[in-house]
This record gives sequence, C-alpha cells and structure tokens, in this order.
Amino acid sequence: MGLLDALLHLANFFAPGVVVGGLASSLTWLFWHRRLAAVGVRWRMLALKASSAGMLALLLGLVVLERDGRMGTYVLMVVSVALALWWFGLRRLPLEAGH
Repeated sequence: MGLLDALLHLANFFAPGVVVGGLASSLTWLFWHRRLAAVGVRWRMLALKASSAGMLALLLGLVVLERDGRMGTYVLMVVSVALALWWFGLRRLPLEAGH
C-alpha cells in the first residue's frame, strides 16, 4: 500500500464521523442559531467538537470491536456526536420561561 492509498484509507475511515458531526451541527445551528450565538457558541466550534467526538468513537469502536464498520461503532458515533452537541452547545442555553 502506497502513501496515497494509506491516506485515502484513513480519510475514508474517519469520513462518517466528520459527516455526521457536520450535519448534526448544521441542523443544531439551523434550529437554535440565535440562542446559541447569544451565549457565544459558534457553528465552526460546534462542528469541530461534534466531528472530533464522532472520529474518536470510530477509533474506539475499531480498537474495542477489532473491526471497522460494526453497528455498535456507528451507534457509539451517533451517541457521542449528540453528547458533544449537548455538552458544548445546548447545555449552555437558558431554559425558556414556561417550559
């Protein structure tokens, strides 16, 4: 395997984490952008944290399950992206009155 093949293989391994993190961050920003911006959260930071959580989950799944592409790994990726979005963005939002 050449260097280019190795880099493409690595990029394809981490791509689901980046895509899920980016899409989830975009949807989060779409629905709560005014409130998130008011508390100092930026989309770029949210996408970086969520994508990083997704990539770490993929790596952890590979180490623990010893195979790429297992359903448990993808469940862990989705949960970790959701937790990262909540931790770095949504938990900072004040509760609305009446809810």
